[in-house]
Amino acid sequence: MQVRSRRGVTTALAVVTPIVQPGLVFMPLHFPEVNLLTFPAYDPHSRQPAYKACAVAVSRMQNP
Repeated sequence: MQVRSRRGVTTALAVVTPIVQPGLVFMPLHFPEVNLLTFPAYDPHSRQPAYKACAVAVSRMQNP
């Protein structure tokens, strides 16, 4: 699948599970490609990056 935000795009394997609610996407944050999708902001008090939420569009990739 292709995952696209206003800030970037990446590809990923989609796995549907009952743990992640419909309408939500989970991607591990320790991959640089995932962090390119997120908003580059941080909490002014803790300095923690805001990597945990952003709007994305998910689409199926076409076979070559």
